[in-house]
Amino acid sequence: MPERYYTSHVRHVLRYYCKNPNRPVRDVDSWNACHAVLKRLSDHEREIVMNIHGNGETVMEAIQRLSRERRCDAKRLWDLMNYVDRAIAKEMKWT
Repeated sequence: MPERYYTSHVRHVLRYYCKNPNRPVRDVDSWNACHAVLKRLSDHEREIVMNIHGNGETVMEAIQRLSRERRCDAKRLWDLMNYVDRAIAKEMKWT
């Protein structure tokens, strides 16, 4: 399935948020959108998203690593990431 047009920018914003979760320095609107969406997730889901974007790995590498470490299906992790991507895009009124 091809990436949606907003996926690259949303993931860039998520990486920035995960590295700076307590201070919106640059793009405050993007930071606020990430914060609003991640607040709605469970603690477990938020930890997974932060782990995927906060380690300096590609999303694919992080999902494969987490899938092995937590012994869960990688598809469930991809579904979570797609949900978060879309929710942030909606929060920013890109969709």
